Amino acid sequence: MDLVHGAVRYISRMKENDMEGWCAMELEARRQDSSSCAARVVFWDASGEFCVETFGAQVPLTVFELLIREARIAIPAA
Repeated sequence: MDLVHGAVRYISRMKENDMEGWCAMELEARRQDSSSCAARVVFWDASGEFCVETFGAQVPLTVFELLIREARIAIPAA
């Protein structure tokens, strides 16, 4: 995803940690003078479920819905 919503540009990217057993779509929020990880949708191998993690940022629901949809398509759930 590469989407501008208001004054924020949201960019998603895949992250994976085989040692901890998870794969995620991470959402970066870029503002004029800063950039931070706003949230991520994680698939945990141990539970076989997706989880949503937020990092103190407000994310519009439309952006979250796109991130969830992208994670479900990109991450092969076993």
